[in-house]
Amino acid sequence: MKPIKYKTWHKKKKKLEKLNTKKLPSNGAVELLAYSGLKDKNGEEIYEYDIVKINENMGSIKAGYYIVCFDRGCFMISKSEKLHYMDNYLWVVADKCERIKNYFENKDNWVELQIRTMRQNRPTPIIIGKSSPV
Repeated sequence: MKPIKYKTWHKKKKKLEKLNTKKLPSNGAVELLAYSGLKDKNGEEIYEYDIVKINENMGSIKAGYYIVCFDRGCFMISKSEKLHYMDNYLWVVADKCERIKNYFENKDNWVELQIRTMRQNRPTPIIIGKSSPV
């Protein structure tokens, strides 16, 4: 059986910590982040809201940055911070991805990471010159 672990994101302190059940505030000041039971290619544990990087396309999953979330009873990856659209199951890519940081720690850079991903995945333009038969 996989261990049940959590981390907490302290909203006021803006700090990610391991869960301390003795000091857990009941006023909604923390966000609980569940452990997926999976590790990335470097052996790091992957938690909910972690940002993972996939370096190469794998079938329908494009290279880029994704957020890990728990949806429909399983851990999924999503390119959207709104988490309305899930791209695929985490277990499909877990051993091939790299955990970057947690979303809450890296919220400001999320847009930059998405722009970098779009540039990385855009098709190479075809330049038609004067000597082209078209």
